[in-house]
Amino acid sequence: MDSPPRVSYCTSRGHVKYNVPGGSVTVSCEPSRRGWLRFSEVMGGEMGVESVVGEGSTFWVELPVAESPPQRGERLWKESLPAPADGAIGIAAGTILQIEDNLPNVELLQRVLEDWRQVKLLTAMQGRVGLDLARQHHPDLILLDTHLPDLSGEEVLRRLQADPGTRSISVIIITADPTGGQAERLLAIGAAGLLRKPVEIQELLHTLDGLLRGVEEGHAGRVT
Repeated sequence: MDSPPRVSYCTSRGHVKYNVPGGSVTVSCEPSRRGWLRFSEVMGGEMGVESVVGEGSTFWVELPVAESPPQRGERLWKESLPAPADGAIGIAAGTILQIEDNLPNVELLQRVLEDWRQVKLLTAMQGRVGLDLARQHHPDLILLDTHLPDLSGEEVLRRLQADPGTRSISVIIITADPTGGQAERLLAIGAAGLLRKPVEIQELLHTLDGLLRGVEEGHAGRVT
């Protein structure tokens, strides 16, 4: 009797996480030995079987764990930056308010800034909470995500600009896809700058340091 032909199945629609744009995952099967089929995936993993006579068999698949964007950002940050000495390297002193609802992004910034003791970080995961913290603490800088669960980032920015108590705070917009003139519109409303996700840690630190030093110099200029 002829062996069954080799059959391949390939994903052709939808989103394949951690693949390249337009990429695919192919699962194929072919006869291995009498009564058996072998399945294959080209992802650098391993497959195997453990069998105990009279009890049964366990089939297993091992695939490499993909690195998430926050994990990659933290790794690149640790590899590329010198260790600060008593918080004296990298960023000027000041208070930063992060308005962001993505917990991994919140945790990443906390880890990035934890060595700089002269920087105080406040966090809000909703737009309205962020507005309250901005009015109460008047931070030197706000990092504002465009997608929040209660208010859009644009609406939060408009309210910050409309309030005399928060109008002077520098706001950096964090967005994944500035399209349809969004970047120009936000800058026209009053944003001090815009960073695109996934944010490069070096670029983020450079932006934070530049704006905080500007605030520091402004305070020094008002001293008589």
